[in-house]
Amino acid sequence: MKTYYHAVHPPYENDRLGLESIRDDFEADPVLSQDRDRLIVIGGANLVLRGIIDHTPDVDVLAPKTFLEIMAIYDHVEELPVPRRAREAGATNTSIRFKTQLGGNWVCATDALGDGYYPMSYDGLNQQPGSTEMIEGVRCLSLGRVISSKRALGRERDLVHLEAIKYYQSENWGEPF
Repeated sequence: MKTYYHAVHPPYENDRLGLESIRDDFEADPVLSQDRDRLIVIGGANLVLRGIIDHTPDVDVLAPKTFLEIMAIYDHVEELPVPRRAREAGATNTSIRFKTQLGGNWVCATDALGDGYYPMSYDGLNQQPGSTEMIEGVRCLSLGRVISSKRALGRERDLVHLEAIKYYQSENWGEPF
């Protein structure tokens, strides 16, 4: 059965990571498996792990600053610039991107989403009970926080994801957020 997301919106060209691929990376990739308890999956991969959408182009994670500093020394890791809108809003977060050794899938890691839209830091989330939960053996941002961040970002893709979440909630719990 297809999720609501693909019923109303065809997959983006680079949407290729499904549940098995993400789960396999967290179980077998040396970096992700070693740090799986410290990394927090956010965004589209979070929704894939929950069964709300089918695919996503990459895995976005919140990570401790020490993880980013250690990863930055490797050749296969690329530092990402702060997006223009976020920089104009005063964001100073550190972000990196790398491909997993197992599946060659992109992972984007940041220490904060202090991007002017929905400020959230790795350290701050660790001090707030209920802000994360285990889904498919992977630490994920709580669904309530995903909803809040997608509302704040308001991109086309986020709005479609919010519709998919509403559908998922009404099918599973009888009423959407």
